[in-house]
Parts: sequence; C-alpha cells; structure tokens
Amino acid sequence: MPQSGSTTIISTTTITPTTTALPGTPSSGNAYVSTVITLNVPPASVNLLGVRQTFASGTGTPLSNVFAEIRTNLRRTDTAVRVTLVTTESNAATLQSSVSSVIGNSASLVQSLQTYMPSLTSVSASAPQVQRSTDTSANTGSSSNSLSGGAIAGIVIGVIVGVLLILVIIVVVIKKRSQDVGRTSPHTHYTYNNPTFNKNGTANYEPPSEA
Repeated sequence: MPQSGSTTIISTTTITPTTTALPGTPSSGNAYVSTVITLNVPPASVNLLGVRQTFASGTGTPLSNVFAEIRTNLRRTDTAVRVTLVTTESNAATLQSSVSSVIGNSASLVQSLQTYMPSLTSVSASAPQVQRSTDTSANTGSSSNSLSGGAIAGIVIGVIVGVLLILVIIVVVIKKRSQDVGRTSPHTHYTYNNPTFNKNGTANYEPPSEA
C-alpha cells in the first residue's frame, strides 16, 4: 500500500517502501538532483510513494533511487516535500534539465500527482539543485584546510599571550621583592664616645653604641 507522511525510497524498476533516509552526501561517482515542491494538501493527504513514482517516471533519465520527504507544513493546507533523485555524475546535468521540465509544466505535474492525491489542485517547486560527490570531497578538503589554519593561528596567539603574561608576572614579582627589601633592611647608626688618650698620644675609643 502507498505510504504517506514518512521518508521513503524507491527504485526505478521496483517500488520498495522503506524508512531509510537520504544519505547526507552522494557516494563516489553519484550525484543528487533535488527540488522542493509545495502541494496544496495537508501532510496527512500527501502520498510520498506517488510523488516518487511521478518523478521517477517523468524524468526519463537513468536513476539509482528517488527519495521524498515531508520537510515543513507551510500552512494548514500546504505541505512542502523535498524530492531527491540519485543518478551518476555523468547524468547529473541531463537529470537537472529533466526535473526542470517536469516542474515547469505544472498542469501536467498536477494531473500526474492527482492519480495519488485526488484533492490536489496546485503545485509549485524550487529550481532543482545538483550535488556531486566530487563537490562534496572538494568542500570537505577546503573545510579541513580552513580549520587547520584557524587552529594554527589560535595556537600561535595563545603562545604569544602566554609568554607576555609570564613576563608581566616576573616583572611584578621582582618589583615587589625589591620594595619589600627596601622596607625591611635595617639602617644601623653607630655613635662613638669621646676618645681617651694614652701617654703616648694614642686615642682609645669606647665600644660604639647603636643610635
């Protein structure tokens, strides 16, 4: 039986409903062509199996899989559905053009979808976007390099700040110790009593006393 309201997947040759979600990125050699269609029916009336079958048969391009997923309920009577078709990278441009033709003929698209959703009367769609596995690899590499550069810059700045902080602490400690030594060092003043003289004229001094 057709499913509605859940993420599903089909093959172009056999329809196999499943809960397997669309992978985040295309596998090597593959590409995604995606569009978001807005149907003027509530989510409960959306037949995802019918959406997938309509796009699978309408593009006329070799496909690996077709995914359909309810994204948002725009209004109480409208539902946004993301449709993603999987093909090879070599067929990506052709498939993108085919999807554009399918969604460009809204009257024909509505008629095809009404087979699965009789209450449907209008459909609008976004321009199809292509995501290739090579694009994903390039973006991932660029992101990794960017992160590495940022990490290096952060380490350098941290080291500089750490060294400056240590120097400031050393200067403060030395200055504080100098001030403490100046305050605690005793300044002793000695006073010598009047000397006495021997017969030979030599002066004798009494032991000094602290002033």
